[in-house]
Amino acid sequence: MSNLLSIKGRTAFVTGAGQGVGRQVAIYLAEHGAGAIVVNDFHAERAESVAAEVEAAGAKALPLAFDVSDFDAVGAAFAETQTTFGGVDILVNNAGNAGPTDNRTGAARRDKMIGIEHYLTVAATLFVIGIFGLFLNRKNIIIMLMSIELMLLAVNINFVAFSYYLGDLVGQVFTLFVLTVAAAEAAIGLAILVCFFRNRGTIAVEDVNVMKG
Repeated sequence: MSNLLSIKGRTAFVTGAGQGVGRQVAIYLAEHGAGAIVVNDFHAERAESVAAEVEAAGAKALPLAFDVSDFDAVGAAFAETQTTFGGVDILVNNAGNAGPTDNRTGAARRDKMIGIEHYLTVAATLFVIGIFGLFLNRKNIIIMLMSIELMLLAVNINFVAFSYYLGDLVGQVFTLFVLTVAAAEAAIGLAILVCFFRNRGTIAVEDVNVMKG
């Protein structure tokens, strides 16, 4: 266990290490036996300056200047680290992003993380579950209402997903209308069911026709 927690001879990758907390962490690791430190910062001169301090503290250093929100740059940095030091043992993810990224980076992030097909898959799954709950269950009205809610939720997911990927707010506006309808349906439907249950002692579907007139 002690060997597992030891940093002696290990390779550490510290993002945002050009100043502040990241710089202190990089120097601390070097002073306490880390074998190599990858010093990342957005500005090359700061990364090189801290890398010199790391080497002065007795560890090897590799300064790398790149934006951690750029997936391609991150991949290239780890590939270079693999080639230079043989891999990474410790990752200190200190870098942060104080604001939105540009359109190019945002598009790359969407493409590599969650695409519209994932949202459509979730929406389709919820819609199918709602269909099964609506048509396979003929006895419990509450389950039927919940199934309708699932179907409306699936529609909302589609609206929001297409609105986001097409850059059009109309889908999100329609989502608000659907949510309003769903809330009204749930509130009124449940109120009617409560009154019906108090009078009849059941919420079976076949007994609903007694509410006529």
